[in-house]
Amino acid sequence: MVSKKTNKNKINSKKRINKRAIVICIAIFLLFICMLYSFIAYVSNPVNKVTVIQGEISKEQSVSGYIIRDEKIISTNMVSDIALTIADDSRAGKNDIVATYISKSQEELEGKISDLDIKIQEAMEDQTNIYSTDTKKIEIEVDNLLSKVDLENNRQTILQYKEQINNLIEKKAKMIGELSSSGSYINQLIKERNSYEKDLNESIDYIKTDRSGLISTRIDNLESVLNIDSLADITYSQLEEYNLRSDEIIACSSKSLKVIDNYYCYIITEVNSIEDKYEVGDTISIRLNYGNTEKTKAEIFDIKDSDNGKKMLIFKITKNVEGLVDYRKISFDIIWSETVGYKIPNAALSGSGNNATVVLIKYGLEYIVRVKILEQNEDYAIITDLSTADIEELNLSSDDVKRKINIYDELIIK
Repeated sequence: MVSKKTNKNKINSKKRINKRAIVICIAIFLLFICMLYSFIAYVSNPVNKVTVIQGEISKEQSVSGYIIRDEKIISTNMVSDIALTIADDSRAGKNDIVATYISKSQEELEGKISDLDIKIQEAMEDQTNIYSTDTKKIEIEVDNLLSKVDLENNRQTILQYKEQINNLIEKKAKMIGELSSSGSYINQLIKERNSYEKDLNESIDYIKTDRSGLISTRIDNLESVLNIDSLADITYSQLEEYNLRSDEIIACSSKSLKVIDNYYCYIITEVNSIEDKYEVGDTISIRLNYGNTEKTKAEIFDIKDSDNGKKMLIFKITKNVEGLVDYRKISFDIIWSETVGYKIPNAALSGSGNNATVVLIKYGLEYIVRVKILEQNEDYAIITDLSTADIEELNLSSDDVKRKINIYDELIIK
């Protein structure tokens, strides 16, 4: 009996396995048919597809603007050319010597000193047989200082090195003069040189700063007109009367210079209108087009009505200020908005706002997916999934929004 029941159970088990295998085979066959149908349909009527990517859409406006700085011209009563003691467009501290005025008399004195240096050097070379160990040390020090002069760019530092070199040469000349038969001649030359050098130092007009800031020789003679003191009263029509060209570099002056607060400046521009969401104190991005095309944050410092019905905007910036020193009027872009997210062509979209759809392709099958448009321009849109509020507003069910869009998904372009 046991043997018969066991055999019967084995037979029933085999039947169940066979039925299950048949069902699985049928399912696989049907899936294959569906995939084959989709493949044939695609080959006979291929569709254009696009891949979902992470991207950005911004609303920008190209404008021109006038730069207003906290700057002051440093001037003297002299009309001679200036010689900077520091590099142009570099910072200086308060009371620093930044330049000198060179007169014709100074040039004559420098020429006489140079001639005497040659005579002194020639006189010392004639006394090579009496060089002492001390004079050899001085020569080494002079050579080291000359090497430093070749590597230095700061004029003030170079002048300091030259002063040290002159002192060492004078010291060496005195030592040789004391040891040589022609010592009186060398000492006379040194005495004459010292006299000229004293006259030269007394005739040099040193230019100092009364505050710290950036030193620049680019003068457009608008410094006393277009400054922060006039910011409250200036109008855009007044600025236009100067007939300045955008992105034109201010010429360097050979007779004067100015000190600039390089921590901030203002840019004044004019636009047709401004969205109500923008107020004084808001921060917005701008792109300066003077060679550095990176975006810079700018504060909306003031908004004024122009006589022509437009809006005058005053931006305050605190970064990339040094790059604007060469200009009075520049072209730049106002970036009114920036939206980041899934970026797709408009051709893949249907509908608008929170009631838009795309056609998603998965494994050869097509699915309609509801999405929300965050930002859109003429060619592209930034999309996202519907929020709970959107779903309630559109009275959608959970089945309507069960599919989501992910990066690198493929969508059909109509």
